[in-house]
Amino acid sequence: MIDLAYPRDLVMTAAIFGVAAFVWSGWAQERPPAGWVSRAALAVWANVAGRGDLIAPLILAVVGIHFLPLAAAFGQPIMAWAGGALTVVAVVAAVVPASGTARSFWCGIVGAPIFLIAGGVCLVAGIAELRA
Repeated sequence: MIDLAYPRDLVMTAAIFGVAAFVWSGWAQERPPAGWVSRAALAVWANVAGRGDLIAPLILAVVGIHFLPLAAAFGQPIMAWAGGALTVVAVVAAVVPASGTARSFWCGIVGAPIFLIAGGVCLVAGIAELRA
């Protein structure tokens, strides 16, 4: 599931996934600031369509989908796993019935642990390989 040929890259991937987990965990606490989200094309579309509740799922879907070609480019299957899992979370968050809970909550509360798991696996494998 992990190519150990480049252990420093694995440690860096862990750091990036850690930052992503931090960001998505923060987003899980409710809605992002209005001025920030209007910069993204999907966010603009969602706002224009009156579907601001779909901003987080749409952005998480883009994040997840973009990991799929990166997995092939970097030769790291863990990125495909993370991308697939994040995309599934985004789709589920987008179709879950509207309630008092923001869709961004579901993206953050489930998406952040996916980043942490993938990052943790990369970190442990990278450090182990660097020490070998």
